[in-house]
Amino acid sequence: MSTSAIITIRYSDNVVFAALTIQTDAFLDKMLKNINASLSKLDNDGHSDRLSWNMLATKMIGSIIAKYPKIALLNLEYLEEAKEKGYYIYHVDIIPNKDKYSEKKNDILDSVVIQASSGSGKNILDCYLGKASKKLLAYNKEQLQ
Repeated sequence: MSTSAIITIRYSDNVVFAALTIQTDAFLDKMLKNINASLSKLDNDGHSDRLSWNMLATKMIGSIIAKYPKIALLNLEYLEEAKEKGYYIYHVDIIPNKDKYSEKKNDILDSVVIQASSGSGKNILDCYLGKASKKLLAYNKEQLQ
């Protein structure tokens, strides 16, 4: 059975923090909205400093798990195999920009990069989360032509 999506949460140096597999009928745009909403809510915690990426990423994973009933952590030993064999429709990487993320004055959605590709490896997105919805809309329009 194919996995609808793999979400990989990485550190700013591209080391994998965690990987999730999601079985869902949701399209990438809906998953983006959920990730954006989760990060925005978690970052608006009333504190003057931003949470460490470890803490925020862990809370974001909890939020994603609560949103999607068919979700599991992916054993990192199988991450590359899953990507190579195309066991998913989408692969999404979420990576903080170290310089922007460290300052809470920077909007969280302009401090975290999203990279998304199809199961065949075609690049769909590579931008800050705050720009992802517009870029995805443009990509989808381009695919329909």
